[in-house]
Amino acid sequence: MPEQHAIELPADPSLGATVRIWVGESGRTLGLGESVVQDLRLVASELLANGVATGSERLGLELTGSDGTWELVARGVGPLGDGALGGLPISRLDLLRGLGTVRIDPDGVVRCSGSSD
Repeated sequence: MPEQHAIELPADPSLGATVRIWVGESGRTLGLGESVVQDLRLVASELLANGVATGSERLGLELTGSDGTWELVARGVGPLGDGALGGLPISRLDLLRGLGTVRIDPDGVVRCSGSSD
């Protein structure tokens, strides 16, 4: 059975460090490679930022790992568009796609999965 770590917190930009620390420790506990952990920290920060920017009240993250694979599930992140991020020709959705397989459920739940290095 896959091991799962979960956190729910207000969508508040002051909690960015909390999200990054949680992802880092959860990923390491799951045995994910350091480069995957660092990528997941960036993605989680961007998902929090998107939730804040779109007016979400709460953010929920779940990180699951088993047999060299992982899945990050995010709730409360708001709509993820393909628009430019900070004037760069890349979007938050592009960042997710660069990390692994991305699915966005009809209810807005974001699922990103891949394998550890």
